Amino acid sequence: MRWPVLLWLGLLIPAGGCRNCDLVEAELRTKDKELRHLKDELQNTKLYNQALQTELQSLRPVSVAPLSPELASQTYTLKDIALGRQTGGYDDGSGPGDAALQVVVEPHDPDGHAIKAPGTLFVEVLQITPEGLKTPLNSWQIPPEQLRKNWRSGLLSTGYQLVLPWKVQPTYSKLRVTARLTLSDGRVFEADKDVTIRLPTPAEPKPGPVLVPMEPVPVIPEPDFPLFMPRKIETHKPNEPTNLPRQEETGKAIQSTSWLRIEAIPLPETVRLLPPTPSP
Repeated sequence: MRWPVLLWLGLLIPAGGCRNCDLVEAELRTKDKELRHLKDELQNTKLYNQALQTELQSLRPVSVAPLSPELASQTYTLKDIALGRQTGGYDDGSGPGDAALQVVVEPHDPDGHAIKAPGTLFVEVLQITPEGLKTPLNSWQIPPEQLRKNWRSGLLSTGYQLVLPWKVQPTYSKLRVTARLTLSDGRVFEADKDVTIRLPTPAEPKPGPVLVPMEPVPVIPEPDFPLFMPRKIETHKPNEPTNLPRQEETGKAIQSTSWLRIEAIPLPETVRLLPPTPSP
């Protein structure tokens, strides 16, 4: 009985192994088909990318050298602008306090890089009172030609750096700075920032000359001259004789029918008019 059992087991083992080999081979053939399909799709994708790159180069040639800020501003779209950390008061060393306002405008592309976007810049400054009120103080408008000359690239910030002298001296240290960039195609970008400046200290008044009070000057009253009482002028008819009053020695007025003449008051005894004498 032992030999027939062993013979039967020997026949079953090869049959089971053959069935396992068929399953493995079928799985391998399926994987091989999927791999060839993926390779074909990858090749088609590479060819499609090459076609797109060729079309892009024909429409816009790209050089190997890095793009300049001017070319980058025309190639890529401007996303926003920001005021740099150096925006604030500017001390030129002429005296105490800030003599001007320094504004740093940074135009950014969609990747956050600074680009030299051409346009017209308008800067407005409002001063903030202790009560929180904002009143207009100064404003400047910079044309594209002047703005292009003020592009600066540095470690701290890269953008348009402007020094704007005060038109009206601020009276409060807190200011609101607003920058508005208008591109040639009409798009407008705006950014604002609150800054604190140093106000100039008022100069101390210089001592003036010492004024000594003067003694009052006595006022001599003018002599009062007697006023004469007005007399009524008598009218007469054409053929009626008139009785004219005679002249009095006291210098009183003489009345007539048509006019009134006042005689001069006689001078005192101490004043006399002498005839001129020839000089020797």
